[in-house]
Amino acid sequence: MVSRGSRTFVVGLALGLALGLAPGLNPGSPGNVGIASAVAGPALIEEPELRATVAVGLAATTTRLIAPTLFGIHPGLNPTSPTRAVATSWRLWDSNTMWPTLQPTRSGAFDWSSLDALVARARAQGVTDFVIPLGLTPRWAAGDSAPAGPYGPSSSTAPPLSDDDFRAYVTALAHHVTEFTGTTWAFEAWNEADLTTFFTGTPAQAARLTAIADEAAKTVNPGITIVSASVTTRRGIKPDGFFPLYLRALAAEHGFGGRPWPTDVFALHPYPSGTAGPTAASAGVALFKKVLARENAPARPLWNTEFNFGVAGPGTIPHTSFAGVAAQYMARAFLDSMRLGVSRVYPYNWAPAGNYLGVALFTDTPATKALTTLKGWLSGVRLIGCTGTELYTCHFSRGRTTFRVLWRDSSSSLVRLTRATRVCPASGGTCIVTIRPLRVGAMPVRLS
Repeated sequence: MVSRGSRTFVVGLALGLALGLAPGLNPGSPGNVGIASAVAGPALIEEPELRATVAVGLAATTTRLIAPTLFGIHPGLNPTSPTRAVATSWRLWDSNTMWPTLQPTRSGAFDWSSLDALVARARAQGVTDFVIPLGLTPRWAAGDSAPAGPYGPSSSTAPPLSDDDFRAYVTALAHHVTEFTGTTWAFEAWNEADLTTFFTGTPAQAARLTAIADEAAKTVNPGITIVSASVTTRRGIKPDGFFPLYLRALAAEHGFGGRPWPTDVFALHPYPSGTAGPTAASAGVALFKKVLARENAPARPLWNTEFNFGVAGPGTIPHTSFAGVAAQYMARAFLDSMRLGVSRVYPYNWAPAGNYLGVALFTDTPATKALTTLKGWLSGVRLIGCTGTELYTCHFSRGRTTFRVLWRDSSSSLVRLTRATRVCPASGGTCIVTIRPLRVGAMPVRLS
């Protein structure tokens, strides 16, 4: 722990180091702590002054508990499963647990086998918290002329023709998941409802489905969390686009017990463009929050229920592999989300490298190691506050112990330490104890 009487001086140096050369720490040795030989120039920030700034800064008037459920994941369909050391919550998407799979025919019995198997896998890893999106629509509920879904002809992107069919499904699902004792569930009204790939209804129809889900699920189990239909940010959000219209329609709906705004959580998917990194993803979160404020949406938790990097698009923007910076990108995505007020993050998807995703999360990949390291640092601690615009510093406490996590958007800065400090990289690399100048780049480091 750094003594409250110690001081840290930060000197921002325009070193012109590209991310490929300085993925957070020492060029040439990614994942290890960079030690500089000297620090030149005037001190810009002293630690007592920084603490005073934090005390009055954004989201710093009161501390905020970082729950283990900040760390989510999509478990995928691979034989191996992410352990609780990686993620505390699973989002069940692309896992054979959509409505068309669970209720393939109107008259037939529900088929819960795939959902039951996935829950058993999770419990074997100590995971008991789940998010399940409620779409797509089975073909039988959408009508023969409805557009097909992206997973074949048995599903559709259209909303169900009958509200009663959707209500019956949500009711049955709520009853079934409530039978899993010791588990916690959230129902996400729809996946990426702003994209016609997944939803071809109107914003008003999406709001109606959200209200039905709220009423049906909470009638069975008031403890089920209702998450709004998720929307994407990579193409921006137009003032008269799907998301603002969805919010306006939600304001006119009522859910369980007649409550207004029938959702407990607002969900976003801040995938950046295929060549962009964490800074662009953070801009998507900021845009989402701006729209919520403009539409006078009520205060609700914000969940990032799906993201990755390097996915091709929009338009002709190509896929990019970020294998060389995967650890820092994953760590920064969680830290940036946390400092922007997002309380849950679910990267997609637990799968080996080599697919269309820019960052691979699988057994022993660099991103998984970073996620495991960060989860160990932050689960159950209190966020005191964050400062910075290029060099970010977040302050945390666990009991009487305090520590900081530092990182930069790009380039690097030198931090001069006046007391012996333990420095650990988010990559899971070697920690050091040093008093020498420290180079901080895009790989987050913990100072304690």
